[in-house]
Amino acid sequence: MAGGAASPLAPLLALVGLVLCCFAASSDAELPRLAHPAKPDGSLSLLVVGDWGRKGGYNQTDVAVQMGRIGEELDIDFVISTGDNFYDNGLTGVDDKAFEDSFTKIYTAKSLQKPWYTLLGNHDYRGDAVAQLSPALRAIDRRWICMRSFLLDAEVAQFFFVDTTPFVHSYWTNPEDHHYDWRGVAPRERYVSALLKELDAALRASPARWKFVVGHHGIRSVSIHGDTKELVDLLLPLLRSNGVDLYINGHDHCLEHISSNDSPIQFLTSGGGSKAWRGVFIPNSDKLQFFHDGQGFMSMQVREGRVEVAFYDVRGGVLHRWSSAKELHPSLSDLIVKLVGATPVGGGFFPLFSPMWGLWTSAMLVVMLHVYTIIVCTSSDHLVCCTSELPPLLQSGLPQQSSVLFQASSRLVLVRYGPNIIP
Repeated sequence: MAGGAASPLAPLLALVGLVLCCFAASSDAELPRLAHPAKPDGSLSLLVVGDWGRKGGYNQTDVAVQMGRIGEELDIDFVISTGDNFYDNGLTGVDDKAFEDSFTKIYTAKSLQKPWYTLLGNHDYRGDAVAQLSPALRAIDRRWICMRSFLLDAEVAQFFFVDTTPFVHSYWTNPEDHHYDWRGVAPRERYVSALLKELDAALRASPARWKFVVGHHGIRSVSIHGDTKELVDLLLPLLRSNGVDLYINGHDHCLEHISSNDSPIQFLTSGGGSKAWRGVFIPNSDKLQFFHDGQGFMSMQVREGRVEVAFYDVRGGVLHRWSSAKELHPSLSDLIVKLVGATPVGGGFFPLFSPMWGLWTSAMLVVMLHVYTIIVCTSSDHLVCCTSELPPLLQSGLPQQSSVLFQASSRLVLVRYGPNIIP
């Protein structure tokens, strides 16, 4: 501001600074964060495959060939592996030739020479799980990116990868003849509790228009493994409360699309990377949209206002398509739900007026868990924000105006200022 004049928002900005300090002092551990740029037009294309690593056997090579063809058609940006990367018992170490025999030598198409963002499955935990996390494998094949749990920011969407194997009680209490590599995980209760807290914080803080959670085990499935009770009890409530759009998994060796009956969440299984054809069908209470008890994979195309999903069989034929759209200019009430993570509780409206602005604005003070979130908006019930400082959720199609966006832990604080802020 010219001439050193005091800003009319100085008291408000001071309050915001105090809130941010409180957040910083109380922040917990966070999910590791990776970034992958979208295309110049803001779109994103990818493939999803799971349960594949059999040195080319059980039609793994055939699936890989079709992945290469579809990957070229869609100009994919990366591949997601939903786990069970190496059968039957993971890798024996970083020098295990199964890594190259089941991965490097199989997925050879040019279109698949992109990053592979990868999770561990239960079969991976039966070997040297730490080896799959080692940077030594990246030295062998630069595509390989494997972590237990992490956040992938792809600009137009955010992907939250969750290590689901430790959730399952039976792997701990009744492992049968298998040995599970729990290094860095045990004790179970502490690990799972910490992971859920980190995931909840990351989802609440996410400004993304699209939120996708990726795990190995299914939450809902009609195939041989059925629903995973531990995920239904512990993970699903977080997805519902944080506006997650898709839950993507493998584990069952099939392709599935199930719609939740009590939320917008879609459950997508892509576990047909090799051995399949279990011959089991177990209906559940949610709505089954599609089920293929065989090999195949899945594609996703994501734009700011739309996501498109397709499932392919071992010959590359399209078996099922689904899409979903979101308004580019949702109402203020919708945005509050997305940004704050829940409907306002105990809050209220109060007017702010400045003769310098020459207009009225409304500010909502939302009180949740004793945390104050301030969202300033126009009376037209739409936010108008500076595109250079906003997350992808609010960037497209909004006129450039003066605003300040503060992000702290699991809350967003938006403060608007200056003249000419009504579209």
